[in-house]
Amino acid sequence: MNMNQGFSDDELRQARRVIRAVAEQNGVSAETVRREIMEAIKAGMGNPNPEIQARWKLMRWRSGKPTAEEFLAWNVRIVQETERTN
Repeated sequence: MNMNQGFSDDELRQARRVIRAVAEQNGVSAETVRREIMEAIKAGMGNPNPEIQARWKLMRWRSGKPTAEEFLAWNVRIVQETERTN
């Protein structure tokens, strides 16, 4: 799978389902889960480590910055690629 390609509608739908499931499991709204994911994204994108910055630049986000759904879909791809190569 090309880590550099955009996300399919199916990948984004799956990410929305994950967000809703996490929200339900934790008794919070899906918006709260999204907000917390976005805080983690902000912290990660602000990390000055060149290796981490290079990783962020690998992906093409639809609006220039990742949404919570894109971030989750990206991480699913990373896990899938890791599993395939091990």
